[in-house]
Amino acid sequence: MRQSNRPILHSICAALARKSQLGVIYVGRATVLLMISLLLFSCAKSGEEDSGSAKDCGNFGRVTYSANGATSGTVPADQCVASDSIFSVGGNDGNLVKPGFAFTSWNTKADGTGINYSGSYQALSNGTLTLYARWVVGYSVTYDANGSTAGVLPRGVAWHSAGSSITTLANTGALAKPGSVFAGWNTQSDGSGTSYLNGTTFTMPTSNVTLYVRWSTPYTVSYDANGASSGSAPTDSGSYGNGVHVTLLQRPADLLRTGFSFTGWNTQADGAGTTYSAGGLFTMPSANVILYARWRELFTVTYNGNYHTAGTVPVNSNSYIQGVSVSTAANSLTRDGYNFGGWNTQADGSGTNYNPSTSFPMPAGNVTLYANWTRTNKQWNSIAASNDGAKLVGSVYAGHIYTSTDSGVTWRARDSVRNWRAVASSGDGTKLVALVDGGQIYTSVDSGVTWTPRESARAWQSIASSSDGTQLVAAVYGGQLYTSTDSGATWIARDSSRYWSSVASSGDGTKLVALVQPVAPALGQIYTSTDSGVTWTPRESSRSWFSVASSNDGIKLIAVVYGGQIYTSIDSGVSWTARESNRNWARITSSSDGTKLVAVVSGASPGGQIYTSADSGVTWTARESNRHWNAVACSTDGTKVFAGVYNGLVYSSADSGATWQVKF
Repeated sequence: MRQSNRPILHSICAALARKSQLGVIYVGRATVLLMISLLLFSCAKSGEEDSGSAKDCGNFGRVTYSANGATSGTVPADQCVASDSIFSVGGNDGNLVKPGFAFTSWNTKADGTGINYSGSYQALSNGTLTLYARWVVGYSVTYDANGSTAGVLPRGVAWHSAGSSITTLANTGALAKPGSVFAGWNTQSDGSGTSYLNGTTFTMPTSNVTLYVRWSTPYTVSYDANGASSGSAPTDSGSYGNGVHVTLLQRPADLLRTGFSFTGWNTQADGAGTTYSAGGLFTMPSANVILYARWRELFTVTYNGNYHTAGTVPVNSNSYIQGVSVSTAANSLTRDGYNFGGWNTQADGSGTNYNPSTSFPMPAGNVTLYANWTRTNKQWNSIAASNDGAKLVGSVYAGHIYTSTDSGVTWRARDSVRNWRAVASSGDGTKLVALVDGGQIYTSVDSGVTWTPRESARAWQSIASSSDGTQLVAAVYGGQLYTSTDSGATWIARDSSRYWSSVASSGDGTKLVALVQPVAPALGQIYTSTDSGVTWTPRESSRSWFSVASSNDGIKLIAVVYGGQIYTSIDSGVSWTARESNRNWARITSSSDGTKLVAVVSGASPGGQIYTSADSGVTWTARESNRHWNAVACSTDGTKVFAGVYNGLVYSSADSGATWQVKF
């Protein structure tokens, strides 16, 4: 051990000699300290070099250390430091010991009243810096075996300064006592003082401390599979004292329970006790412990396309416990005529709605998420129905043709976007015909799946079909009437050019009725035919005739005037009777026997209502709300009715128009 015992007077003897200084900046805490210290004279320096106790640093500065009264251990080696370079000062790395004292730091003065050094510094000039071990009054920590019959006590640092943090030692010497287990340390031999587990810390008081082994009755930890369908619970063969920390065992890979997820260990079989994670710690009580596998039931998330028409329904093959966060799937589904509005817990959209790729907490049960479809408004201008009202076809201006095979519950978009004007259907809903305003006639023989263009482009306005779909009649606004006897494959022009607005046909296609709107100088009349449209007879007065319907036998007719009244005939159009009040009547439909009638009123906001009659038009009842109604059709018995709103939705009724619900 090297110590600096040179008397202070020895350094004064060469006061006139050239002196040198070592200036430093403390950089360990980014705090700048400038110290000009230790005027060391060349005579003293020469004396040190002559003694061989100091490192020869040449033109560099030197940092040297003094044990400052230590009785054992070694000081750090001298450091040669160039100007502007960084040097480090450590701690008591050489385990210096001074009985009754504790090392705290290195100091520029032997009495500890100088500047403490610890960390990294920058040398500002050459010279010698002597650092002294700084000693303060120390207190001891002694470990007591407290009745052990085997093993060796641990040994730590002998002396500690008051206020320092002390870490208790482990039972590295395997102390043992029959019938007891090591449970840490206590400040009293009877365990009534303060207890410390291995590796815990306490603050050193201003007195010596004795830590006694704390002996405890041994307790065990057992594991229970708790209803597992495979595997066995782990086994802990150890014994533990009360108050010690026990590391819980992991679940063996083969310990499983079908339909459940392992979520840790619990002190109660029903999971109502305290739950601990596998691999975690718990404090041993004064009793044996049984830890039960904690099983949480797993639940699934299923997706339902909810009448989607394209795309793939997402599949979630994962299982979840209650309360975990589940991310909803992205969407690739589409449905004709609808916008996707997220995933909903109810098929009708009345449940909780979640956007794609968002999270929701898993409930205590399986979850089905339905595609939530939002209806889009369309410019409906015509609807036709099969005899039973199951098959429907509707035309949308500047849109698609739409078909339904389930009375309007679901719809499919057909053909291209065109200015569709009107549609008609055979009784079985197989043969369909549709008109394009300024375009062609299109026919279908497969309920609207595929379509074939027919005839030339004209201002087609209205279309009607016989029950079997073979005989058709079509009207051109500002043109002629056209008839077909081969389901629309070929057409024959009939009568003169007029502003035809609407046509209707008997079930066999022989009796026809057509309306003409008054456009000056021409007059508006009703025309009837009893020979499938070969010849026509003018009927009734000039009015703004807008829509007409016929009973299956062609005897009962009904026609509406836009801005006027409803007119009925019971003699195939020979004579007519005015009914109801003046309204903006837009469309009319009839049951096959002509007794049940439905008429809709059009117009901008507030629009009009739906009106129904069960006595062939003698009396009428207002139904539904004010809307811009623009299309209507019914089944042959008149019970199923379908009405479309211009720039709106399709509504249906299953009780001849008494009540309505939105469909599409």
